[in-house]
Amino acid sequence: MIAESFGLAHEETAIRELLYNNAVVDAAWIEKIAQAKNVPIGLLKPHLGQPIRNFYHTVFCGGVLIGHEQNQQVETPMAFQPALAGILLASELITIKGGLRSVPIQAMTRINLLRPITQYINEPLRKPNAQNCICQDKDFRAQYRIKHRAADL
Repeated sequence: MIAESFGLAHEETAIRELLYNNAVVDAAWIEKIAQAKNVPIGLLKPHLGQPIRNFYHTVFCGGVLIGHEQNQQVETPMAFQPALAGILLASELITIKGGLRSVPIQAMTRINLLRPITQYINEPLRKPNAQNCICQDKDFRAQYRIKHRAADL
């Protein structure tokens, strides 16, 4: 993904090595990236000597190149997502611990940020059918019934 962002998909192996070794971005890499992305080299030079991971986060995720690439689709992180997820989790914990919900909800809410929000964003929860799920294992289910004296899962 990083190699593609740099416009250097053919250099994937070398970039993997840089990541593995936590190597810094040198002048040669700055030049390659600037040429591949068709941006002025001066735009990237202030980031010379940064570890490659930091360089990627600053230049590509941080938006240094936004507006400099011509006819390119730009990916930008949605920084609010982890914060929103945390707020929703905290509100759910408060609801559960406070006993504020009289009936358990049987739905899941999904919001696809790449599409318009529809009228219905809740989906019914379904039990997983995956054969590799422990809840499908006969021995596990038998032991669960014994331990919790449950009639059925």
